[in-house]
Amino acid sequence: MKLVTFEMVGFRGYNELRKINLADLTTFVGKNDAGKSSIMDALDLFFTDEKLQKDDLHVSDLIDKVTLTAEFQDFPLELVLDATSSTNLRDERLLYLRADHEPVLRIVKEYTPGKTCDVFVEATVPAIENVEHPVLLKQADLRKLGRDLGLEDGIVAAERTKNPPWRMAIFRHFDHAAVTNTLVPIAKDDAKKIWDQLRPHIPYFCLFKVDRASSDQDTEAKDPLAAAARIAIAEREVEIARIVEGVQNRATELVQRTLDKLREMAPELAVGLSPDISGQPKWDGFKTTLKTDGNVPFNKRGSGTKRLVLLNFFRAEAERRSE
Repeated sequence: MKLVTFEMVGFRGYNELRKINLADLTTFVGKNDAGKSSIMDALDLFFTDEKLQKDDLHVSDLIDKVTLTAEFQDFPLELVLDATSSTNLRDERLLYLRADHEPVLRIVKEYTPGKTCDVFVEATVPAIENVEHPVLLKQADLRKLGRDLGLEDGIVAAERTKNPPWRMAIFRHFDHAAVTNTLVPIAKDDAKKIWDQLRPHIPYFCLFKVDRASSDQDTEAKDPLAAAARIAIAEREVEIARIVEGVQNRATELVQRTLDKLREMAPELAVGLSPDISGQPKWDGFKTTLKTDGNVPFNKRGSGTKRLVLLNFFRAEAERRSE
């Protein structure tokens, strides 16, 4: 399948719907903190089974979830549900008709922090009053609906034990009805069977980052030293209590110096930034960061912005050492 559009709302700085059209080669160009990295991370979230981190939710009190939507072309023509039954997305009315009447597979994922995302297919279907999408109906309810509509005789006897022929007969019956777009949850019954067959066709997505250098402070390297560090810290609790205050004061001073230099180079970027030294000290160091307007974590800012702040940290430190 081929990804052709991607939409996001509620993710980091994107509090309003943003739609991105994708081609065989797509380039994102923008100034620091414009949201380029956020688009990449949102794509990475969509194509993996990761949970949404709390810091990735937009800070607005009006937003309580992130919605990511992808549209695909070149979807499979046939899906095999089991040894005796196959179907396709078009006949199952699981495709979305765009304004240009082009059918696409439109997958919607809704995220709340710390929870597994809910997955839907947004489909253009006939509006059937008081009936949910037939793919969500249990077999008994599906057949009852078909019989109530007088459709049983139109289904080959040998096919009446299968669900897809009943659904297709129902859709044909309502072919001339007005259509509507609806979200179809795909985590149960036949919808899940279709989703399980569809997932292997979803493209792979790999995100390569060059901002981060490996070191012995990485999570992978910390665990072997954790026990020794805890013992050493426990033996020096009184000393640590005195050190904590001094380190916090010193860290605040260093961050403030960085901000002073940042204001010289890029005053518009420094607006609203202030030192934020928080957390209890651990063997792997203090949690030192910058607090921004709206309480957006600084590590969620653009990679170019983070490099610029790092540059000014070095400038401030070089000046301090030369004093």
